[in-house]
Formats: sequence, C-alpha cells, structure tokens
Amino acid sequence: DILQAINQELGVQNGGRSCMLIDRRGKHYPFISRYRKEATGTLNDEQLRNLNERLTYLRNLEDKKNQVLPALRTRQADRRTEGTDPGSTDAG
Repeated sequence: DILQAINQELGVQNGGRSCMLIDRRGKHYPFISRYRKEATGTLNDEQLRNLNERLTYLRNLEDKKNQVLPALRTRQADRRTEGTDPGSTDAG
C-alpha cells in the first residue's frame, strides 16, 4: 500500500490523512500544516511537501508498472507460442 510505504519511509503517523487532504485542497502546504493539525499532526510544510512528492512518485511508479507488466506478459506468451522463449526448458 502506497500510504503505508510513505508513512514508513518518512517516519510519519498521519501521512495517509495528510495525503488525502493535500489531494483535495491542492498544494497549500503552509495553510494545511498550520490550520489542519487534526489531519497532519506535527507535520510542517516541508514535511508535507516531501510527503506529496513521494506520493506522486509512488503513484507514477505504480501506473508505469501497470502499463509495463501486461506488455511483458504478452511478449513472453508470444515467445512461448513461437517456441523462442529463452527461459524454456524444452530440449526439443
């Protein structure tokens, strides 16, 4: 889970709620860190910015993974069908 990874990587407790708040409100880090303490806890605007950057990176990585893996599976299946899969153990 992306939010759990962010919490662990950045050592924060309320990362998930903070990320959702940032998504809804835009990137108004100083406002969020000052006036939304119930959602952010002790996170300051710099920590919120880091949290949002990491969230964006991990979401983009997940999107890319979801694009690449099906293509690789299709390619591997095509190679098996053609009998050119280098991982094949068939002696022929």
